[in-house]
Amino acid sequence: MRKLWVVVCALFVFSTVLAVNPGRGRSAHAVFLGNSVFKNADWPQLIGRSDVHNASVSDFTSRQLTWVLDHSVLPYKPAYCFIYTGLEDVLLGVPISEIIKSYHMLCDTLRAHAIEPVINSTLFLENRPLINQSVKKLNAQTEIFCREKGILLIDINRSLCRETGLAPHFTTDGMQLTDEAYTIWAAQLKVCMNDTGEQGQTTYINYTELAKERIDRIMKQSPKHVKLVMLGNSITEQGGNWNKRLGFDRIRNSGQGGYTTGQMLWILDTCVIAASPEACFVMGGINDLTLGVPVDQIFENHKRIVGQLIEHDITPVMQSTLYQHNNPENNAHVRLLNQLLKTFCREHDVHFIDLNAHMSGANGLNAEYTTDGTHLTEQGYEVWSDVLREFIKTHKLNSK
Repeated sequence: MRKLWVVVCALFVFSTVLAVNPGRGRSAHAVFLGNSVFKNADWPQLIGRSDVHNASVSDFTSRQLTWVLDHSVLPYKPAYCFIYTGLEDVLLGVPISEIIKSYHMLCDTLRAHAIEPVINSTLFLENRPLINQSVKKLNAQTEIFCREKGILLIDINRSLCRETGLAPHFTTDGMQLTDEAYTIWAAQLKVCMNDTGEQGQTTYINYTELAKERIDRIMKQSPKHVKLVMLGNSITEQGGNWNKRLGFDRIRNSGQGGYTTGQMLWILDTCVIAASPEACFVMGGINDLTLGVPVDQIFENHKRIVGQLIEHDITPVMQSTLYQHNNPENNAHVRLLNQLLKTFCREHDVHFIDLNAHMSGANGLNAEYTTDGTHLTEQGYEVWSDVLREFIKTHKLNSK
């Protein structure tokens, strides 16, 4: 019976592939991959380009789209793949975590083939509050996913929806779209294609503007001349005046409460690289784990930070992500992340400071060093400062 099911699935996928990919060997600047909402549009005419291919399949879920990716998108070798999915998943009761996994599979595969994914938010329906509540939760998680992966998210709901859902004049049946709605959507996609266009870079996301308030606050509190930078989340930020702690006078505290490693990348250029410091001490990851960001993505973000620092002749100093007190489940992820970081640093001759060796025990972060299981007491900061002062002295980072 199982073999029969496999054969049936294979035939189903094969027949679908033939339907959506009649012209193998062609090339396209962009491919549209989604469900009936995407499939029903004449995207070449709407976009005004003949080199646009529509590989969408009516009523496919996000995971089912991964089945046709190899045959319906990759052969066209497009610069961009516009993705729209999620509603079928919601209607079928697919957990949001599984939909996000499908986004991971789609985007990782596309990027492995030098194709930039662009995700479109899932549209609300007209006057369907219960369904729209689930769609809202999905879109919130999709936004987090896109932010962490550096993927453009087009929130078409802002243009086509009102408080109760899809606006009546933009839909034919409460779900499918009118020509006017598609014209508005296409205009947003054309802006995306023009902004990224021939450069093939994600310059359409202005992270500096997105984090402007944080950046302004860091700069206001920073010494004029910077030699060392502390980059991290609230654990770093709450260290306050690191100049006083370390007996120095040119340290910038770029720690930001709530920040993930992906967000740390947003402020790297302005708050670290632009100052041309001698070294940057990096610690992050615990907020990522709280949000459900996979360890491998957190690791990739750390590698990007290190790579950009080295590229600009700034010495990276990686600090281990601190364990939490009495949280064995999260600490297992922290342990794996630190193992990856330690191995990477050893293989690439990057400094690595194991703070957990000084501050943690069998139950994770020692109780006397934490106020709430994650953040540090003054005693915790004293231990951390002792470790950094010794490192700075050993590596002569305080030389004039």
